[in-house]
Amino acid sequence: MVQLDPGYFDAVSVLNDLATAEPQPIFPDSWLVTPQDTLSIPEPSLTFDQEKSILDNYFAYIHPCMPILHRDKFRRQHEDGSANRDLLTVMLTMTAKILGRPNYWDELDFAASLQTHLHDRSVPSIDKAAAGRRPSLDDFREACLLAFYEFHQSPGEKAWLRIGNLTRKAHHYRLHQIDHRAGPLPCMANALDEEERDEWKVLWWCIFCLDSYSNITAAIPFVIQIDSIRTSLLADSGPLDGHGGARRPEILLPDEPDLLWKVAKEVLSLGRHVNFNMHIVTTALLRESATLYRLWYQAPSERLKSRIAAFETHTAALRLALPPWYLRTTRDVLHDESCEDYHARLICVLHINAAHLLTALSLPQQGADGEQATFRAKTLAYSQDIVAVVEQWDGQRSTGVDPAVCFIIYAALVVLQFHIDLLGGKEPKLDSRLGTCRTLLLLFLEQFAEFWYLPKFLIRSFNKYCQITHDKSGGSSALLKSFQVPLHPEWVANVSGMDLDMALPSPPEGDAPAQGSQDWGSRSWPNALGYT
Repeated sequence: MVQLDPGYFDAVSVLNDLATAEPQPIFPDSWLVTPQDTLSIPEPSLTFDQEKSILDNYFAYIHPCMPILHRDKFRRQHEDGSANRDLLTVMLTMTAKILGRPNYWDELDFAASLQTHLHDRSVPSIDKAAAGRRPSLDDFREACLLAFYEFHQSPGEKAWLRIGNLTRKAHHYRLHQIDHRAGPLPCMANALDEEERDEWKVLWWCIFCLDSYSNITAAIPFVIQIDSIRTSLLADSGPLDGHGGARRPEILLPDEPDLLWKVAKEVLSLGRHVNFNMHIVTTALLRESATLYRLWYQAPSERLKSRIAAFETHTAALRLALPPWYLRTTRDVLHDESCEDYHARLICVLHINAAHLLTALSLPQQGADGEQATFRAKTLAYSQDIVAVVEQWDGQRSTGVDPAVCFIIYAALVVLQFHIDLLGGKEPKLDSRLGTCRTLLLLFLEQFAEFWYLPKFLIRSFNKYCQITHDKSGGSSALLKSFQVPLHPEWVANVSGMDLDMALPSPPEGDAPAQGSQDWGSRSWPNALGYT
């Protein structure tokens, strides 16, 4: 995710005026609150100034990954004591865990906070609605942060289920229908102003991104269906209407990908919130490419082949709808593009390149030599497009970028290794160049591995992939079996026979996938293959 404009939500007040009607409880029993969950949770022993220092680091390094808060507003709430303490404690503990515990935070106190507020929060505040109140905006924010943290620090079934629960909660409270004209939503006040509605919209789109990459990387259908969304992207007030009031443009994601190019042009014409909105647009593009890729390996058909070919055209239309400078890998200093905006734009460019790559991988050519050459040229070109972005990356910005981008890098790594294996040293110059590209991608992952467990896992997964002796005689058809995970039984069986001790690096205590509850040994590591 990307950081919103600095002036975002300046006039927003705390959302406490909730509707009184109680929604019918329709959730599974597993979401009900047990007695111990309702007890007060101890807070860390930090002074106000110490909390403020950690909070500054949160907004500088963590917030841009998942921009669910307005920086200045939350700081004011912290200063006047009105900030939600559960949410604040999660933010403080998460920041210290990722960036390092400050010396003034007692080690035992920090360990207790880490265990209580991050590792043991199986029932976040959002699920306490069953205890007699509906979840507030801050409850949803806390649940969103916990899901984000667990997915990147302890990837596996538990993290995937947490995101699924959060997404279904958001659906139940109709966060996907904020701009629907059928009356107030269950957990919102009857008369929200535009800024308050935007707070909920930002939350919804953050959940949309969590649903996207958690299911793409697991090769599972999405919980969120785009054609059901009636929550618009962010927009400022437009020209005056006939009554002297300012009209706010309502930009919705299209039901079909053939209109994404129009939405992109609208977003780029707004002037504000461009990076946030474009992140959503390119994520929608990536979702469709991942869906087609998954469906092709589940049940290939002529109809699906035509759909993939049409999607190539839709992707080309989106690229052509963008201004010439947008796809450049260098910072647009002529238009005073900031470093933050530059790296936010690069993430969107990576989304587009990854969509191209997945589309090329969806239809591996198995016919004439000319078709094989076209397939190899496309996959190599799109992988090198990803490398071109990585070459311009500033490592100082890595902490402020959602580490889910590492899945795209991993996908490019596997494809490059495929080409290196296919060459077999026959073309030394190309082989050397591809080796350099591979090194750059691995160094990119290592940048993120300084802070997150997920890229460490992907690095070890790639090393494991490289140990496999591929059947080069079968060409692309044989080599790309490794990219058909988790559905390809031969690949899963092949990986299952490898040394389990080399499957994962040793994670920090408390961040490893839970033994017995999450099977992330060699039988299931292919689930993390880039955007399968």
